Amino acid sequence: MEALNKNPSLLVLVILAVAGFFYRGLRSSKTRYHIHKKVITLPVFGWIILIVAVSRFCKIMGALVKSGVSLLDALVVSEGLLGNQVLMNSISHVRQAVVGGMSLAESLKVSGAFPDMMVQMIAVGESTGKLDEMLFQVSDFYDKESTLAIRTMSTLIEPVLLLVMGVITGFIALSVLLPIFNLVKVLKH
Repeated sequence: MEALNKNPSLLVLVILAVAGFFYRGLRSSKTRYHIHKKVITLPVFGWIILIVAVSRFCKIMGALVKSGVSLLDALVVSEGLLGNQVLMNSISHVRQAVVGGMSLAESLKVSGAFPDMMVQMIAVGESTGKLDEMLFQVSDFYDKESTLAIRTMSTLIEPVLLLVMGVITGFIALSVLLPIFNLVKVLKH
């Protein structure tokens, strides 16, 4: 530690090495998978992140299926656009299951990464032949759900932020006023 204090260039080198290590680790799909898995399991934020990704997936799939792209090609495209390694791996397994003869809904259910309501609605869309419409409905539902969840969360966080800001302001005020009071005490004596 003393060597770092005496030689600032060594400190910069250590910081750059640590940053490079983390950057390299984040580029690894295995590391991203574990980070994304932890993020999805977070109590409130994880659910919001999951439903936003599911909404994006359904919107992309709906648009591709409606435009006549085959289901397998649509899965390949949507897999690359999800941005979440856990869901990307699940879509890859779903695609393999669909190639093996399973329906989209069955393979989504087996993956276990997607909400049950989404899987059930996709099953209805597959059985009625209106998969694209059902995917858009699922996307709209989860868009509304995520907006509501974000609004609710921000409403709940507001009082906590006000309290934290009050404590910080009080601390700053005390740190400014206490030396003045001490100075007045010293000058009185």
